[in-house]
Amino acid sequence: MANTVGARYDAPDNEVTTTRVYIDKKFWLKTMSEVRPDGTATVYNYEIDGPTLAESTVLTTTTVTGNVKENDAAKGRAVRDVEDENDTSSAIVIDNGIRNTVI
Repeated sequence: MANTVGARYDAPDNEVTTTRVYIDKKFWLKTMSEVRPDGTATVYNYEIDGPTLAESTVLTTTTVTGNVKENDAAKGRAVRDVEDENDTSSAIVIDNGIRNTVI
């Protein structure tokens, strides 16, 4: 929900759900993770019985849902500090009560 009319989609006071998808051939456009503005996140893992999704007969989906540990990550904006300035990947830690998951 946009709290500020006319603000950019990523304005700090706007509630943003960030959804990442796979772009490799194996799981093309399947959801990788979702980070919601309420501080929760879900990570999706997939297994197939063939070389590609189109050539498989069984798709197994496993999800892990929990609370995001970093404050900025609750808005879907956590970016990992890395030595390689060209690395734009992000790391978000989910506390799901069983184990921590990093996405």
